[in-house]
Amino acid sequence: MSLNYFEENLLVDLEKKICSSELHILASSESYCTNLEKYYPIKHNQIDWEKLKIFEKSYEENLTKQLEIESFIKFFRLMSEKYHLNGEIVWVGDSATDFAISGSVEVMMSCLNRILEIPQHHYFIGSNYTWCLCFTFEGEMFFGVKPD
Repeated sequence: MSLNYFEENLLVDLEKKICSSELHILASSESYCTNLEKYYPIKHNQIDWEKLKIFEKSYEENLTKQLEIESFIKFFRLMSEKYHLNGEIVWVGDSATDFAISGSVEVMMSCLNRILEIPQHHYFIGSNYTWCLCFTFEGEMFFGVKPD
């Protein structure tokens, strides 16, 4: 597998958690993105969050990238507590990375600072696509539960 700059650096930064099997590198992220489109309403190549019965959104204007990341970490924690998110989840990006990573909610949260530095949309997907968290390249944050 040929890796790009972002992928190589991410794997180096997450090496300890990968070697300890806290995180797992999965094959192509393409199937996860395809399944998001299968399980969630789509508008303009993105989840149409407002069509979900349960969704939350957050956005703060004029933040630096680091403050956006910190804001998303708080948002992720809040959604995890509010909706009791747990178990294995999958992370995928929509452009700069081609593989997916799985791990527990807790371990994935501990890696957010590094993962979110990559300039792309980030999706964190619950087991069986039951829920999805998204951090966009523009700094928007979304959480939604899969429709019935």
